[in-house]
Amino acid sequence: MQPQRIVFLVLCSLVLSGAMARGQVTTGTVSGAVRDQSGAVLPGAGVTIRNVETGITRRVAADEQGRYRVPQLPLGNYEVEAEASGFSTEVRQGITLTIGREAVVDFSLNVGQVSERVVVEGEAPLVQTTTSEMGALVDDRKIRDLPLNGRSFEQLALLQPGVVIYAVASTELQFGSGVKFSVSGSRAYSNLFLLDGTDINDQADFTPGSAAGVVLGVETLREFSVLTNTYSAEYGRKAGGIINAVTKSGGNEIHGNAFYFHRNDNLDARNFFNTGAFPKPEFKRNQFGGTAGGPVRKDHTFLFGGYEGLRERLGLSNLTVVPTAPVHQGLVQNRTTGQFENVGVDPRVRPYVDLFPLPNGRDFGDGTADFFSSPSKPTREDNFSVRLDHQIREKDSLFGRYTFDDAEVFIPEKIPTFGTGLVNRYQYVTVEEKHIFSPSVLNVLRLGYNRSFSDTGALQTIGPTPNLAFVPGQELIGNICIDPIRAVPYAGCLGPSVSLPRTFAYNLFEYSDDVIYSKAAHSVKAGFNIKRNRLNVATLGRDVRGSYSFRTLQDFLRAVPYQFSGEAPNSDTERAWRQTIFGFYAQSDIRALRTLTLNLGLRYEFVTIPKEMHGKSSNLVNLADSQVTVGALWSRNPSLRDFSPRVGFAWDPFGSGRTSVRGGFGLFYDLPVSYFYSISGSRTYPFHLFGSVTNPPFPNALAGIFVPGNRNLQTFAEGLSTPAKVQYNLTIQHEVLPQTVVMAAYVGAGGYHLLRHHEANHRQATVLPGGRRFLPASPPVGRGNPNFGENRRIMTDVNSAYHSLQLGFNRRFRNGLQFQTSYTLSKSTDSNSGGFNVDIRDNNETFLEDPYSLANDHGRSGFDIRHVLSFNYTYGLPFFQNSAGLAAKLLGGWTLNGITIMSAGVPFTVVTSFTNPYYPGSNSRQRPSMKIGASEVPIFGGPDRYFDGSVFRVADAGFPGDVGRDTLEGPALVNFDFSLVKNTSLGERRSLQFRAELFNIFNHPNLGLPLRAVVGPPTAAAPSGAAIGSAGRIQNTSTKERQVQFGLKLTF
Repeated sequence: MQPQRIVFLVLCSLVLSGAMARGQVTTGTVSGAVRDQSGAVLPGAGVTIRNVETGITRRVAADEQGRYRVPQLPLGNYEVEAEASGFSTEVRQGITLTIGREAVVDFSLNVGQVSERVVVEGEAPLVQTTTSEMGALVDDRKIRDLPLNGRSFEQLALLQPGVVIYAVASTELQFGSGVKFSVSGSRAYSNLFLLDGTDINDQADFTPGSAAGVVLGVETLREFSVLTNTYSAEYGRKAGGIINAVTKSGGNEIHGNAFYFHRNDNLDARNFFNTGAFPKPEFKRNQFGGTAGGPVRKDHTFLFGGYEGLRERLGLSNLTVVPTAPVHQGLVQNRTTGQFENVGVDPRVRPYVDLFPLPNGRDFGDGTADFFSSPSKPTREDNFSVRLDHQIREKDSLFGRYTFDDAEVFIPEKIPTFGTGLVNRYQYVTVEEKHIFSPSVLNVLRLGYNRSFSDTGALQTIGPTPNLAFVPGQELIGNICIDPIRAVPYAGCLGPSVSLPRTFAYNLFEYSDDVIYSKAAHSVKAGFNIKRNRLNVATLGRDVRGSYSFRTLQDFLRAVPYQFSGEAPNSDTERAWRQTIFGFYAQSDIRALRTLTLNLGLRYEFVTIPKEMHGKSSNLVNLADSQVTVGALWSRNPSLRDFSPRVGFAWDPFGSGRTSVRGGFGLFYDLPVSYFYSISGSRTYPFHLFGSVTNPPFPNALAGIFVPGNRNLQTFAEGLSTPAKVQYNLTIQHEVLPQTVVMAAYVGAGGYHLLRHHEANHRQATVLPGGRRFLPASPPVGRGNPNFGENRRIMTDVNSAYHSLQLGFNRRFRNGLQFQTSYTLSKSTDSNSGGFNVDIRDNNETFLEDPYSLANDHGRSGFDIRHVLSFNYTYGLPFFQNSAGLAAKLLGGWTLNGITIMSAGVPFTVVTSFTNPYYPGSNSRQRPSMKIGASEVPIFGGPDRYFDGSVFRVADAGFPGDVGRDTLEGPALVNFDFSLVKNTSLGERRSLQFRAELFNIFNHPNLGLPLRAVVGPPTAAAPSGAAIGSAGRIQNTSTKERQVQFGLKLTF
């Protein structure tokens, strides 16, 4: 069947279903049954639901079986009233609706007069008995009370089962500025962030985050949910987690707050790597702002707004490896003998040698040593939001919200002569209109706009140096990369970041129109969502200033590079990309029995092939083609068959609402949108010319990139598939005490057709007798296509597997106490975890060790953190609660809050200092082999030598290294955040809160990943490869040292 016909039939079936529904859940539902004292049902009983904060009400009648269901209720506190002729009226108070919650409120009416009112105070059970989806709620109390380092709300998502953080993630702009995390075995770009139901992912399709790396405006949020597995068909576009936040609205009473938070270095601990030989860096941070909300017209129109500002000057504690002082004089020390070799300094490299700072730390005995610096990182950010809610009439309501964020930051490099300036501005708009056709039919129209602008530039404090530039017209120097001192590719080189400047202007226009048809025992949902993606990018070069690479310090001093990479001065990377996403779904929730609900859904979505508005795109259709074909990045749309069935059940085995057994299965897709092509697609030949030259002259090698065999490509494989993920779970929940629930779940997932970058034009191996491949070093074997150099090709051939045990113990706030404990035991495996040409953990390129074998790279996922335990709590001290006088003022009103996270380490891969011979001209390093007799790598655990690098050797010539991918594990993470809060009443409607917050209160040094280059190329003196002195050395921490923050908040 033709794809167009499939699309047509799906559209027709959805329209003919006659029941359309909401697109993204930002509301709650109340359902239940009305019976008399004998258990007999009361058909036609009237049920009224009233929002206590706004006074807005909804009325329905129970069906013939006494059941009722009221969906699409705004979040907040409710009272529910049931009445029937001949019976007294019963009112249930204290019902709190949260995102996506279906509160089951059953009534048992007594015989009497309707005018008689029986008021019952108490929440509905928290156990989920109506849906199979896995998820957790972060309510307003947690957002308001728990200590947040940076006051960025998405940190609280890390407290949920199945969520693991990339604690050592790169902050490169191509990966976005926000916190990176994996949800139930998905990659970090697989998460979808929604604000009031509309998409706010950033231009890289990652976590939204400002230049400061945070998401401000926490005071304007009411709550948010984190969906982690088998969510319903109304959610699409992404296959990972769904983070769904809802903003606060005004009410019938004026309310708000004003706040100020301050911290500085005077009470902070010293950074672990900042020894007593160096002063503690200066640190000043101020966050301030306020919110206000109230009625414009009572019971009808409400306004709410908020502002938050951030001003910070953070002194960094940077550690890197540089040449020693003797190297500046042309002397290189032999690590084995201790003797110095007088190499001299070629006049051509003298200016670059002098740009390296002299070391001030540990000497590794091989011509390299540590250099510590503490430059200042200034940050400014301003965020505001305003929301208007209006009840037009009883059956029509409208709300609109506008969010604005503007930030800038300067980030010094580890050699502080160079740095990065980042400016961004995010703007989000949501407009929603809701119309009630009848008690059973409701329509929601939603419009959204996401404008995300980011501009990043490279800077150097010594001013313009065109005389040292490698590319004509450039004002800054290029990069000098010396393998023994380079920590990882794209880092540890001398010079500003090679890929900057970069500019992204991302505009997402969103439209949805949905309806829900709901009866007490059966609800049918269906709907559609259209998103228009406009991404304009500029200066997206790969190496705009050029880079020289040297194998040894001796080669550097002699001006003998082995490689030059750069791009033509007139390369064009400005692009205007356009795409449209169409999503359609149908979801049916059937109460098959009083204690059993079935969830059945189907989603169909597709995205158009990205179009460059000026025709500046191309592809190498066949690997052997001598020229690229100007046109679309790929010719066949892989998303036209993306059907996503969702099936689940929820069973209440005892009919009490306090125990549930739930299970679900679903198919989910990561649609090929901006993350898939925005960078690679903007570097296509002939519009962009990037090349690599082997054994180039120094410093004038640029002409060599124009030789046909040196031109590098970025292309897309024919026959791409949409990355997909199968999710499934089996879950048991039980309410052990009022408002206290325990949960145990098996959660699994399988990924298919996942994205990776492949060097498709690698050197060609010969096949030895027996089938083993061999790559001879001499004479050099050519590439598969001699017309080009590299061919970084987008492939979708990676599979993954995820299995986990997830446990939870959650108590909602009651009698002054709330707590949540989450534990995840998991295992995730794949053959590639990055999806990009570099891994977001550490910037290591992710090409295969053996280009002929994807299976040989199968191992632990980069986010395979086997154990994650988190605990958070709020406890109001029970002293002087009902007392008066000075003692009560001083000793009463104290609250303790805390967050604890413990997790195992992140896996990593050790490499050699030199390029994999299959990929000449790339930064993809070859892996080593184990020395004869060595079977495992000793882990010492300390920062000076985390692992024993002496057990490795260079692989046998012509063969890949035998050390597997991600076979070592980095340091574990242990972090305790704590806050002490004093609330002082200033009258009936005002209070003053004092907060003392201590982040990493025990000052535990959570070490980052070690340097992973373990051995250099073989030499006559070291046939197994020269040992790298800094191998296993850890240079940074993944969390900050202990920091203390004080805050005041006036609430009215």
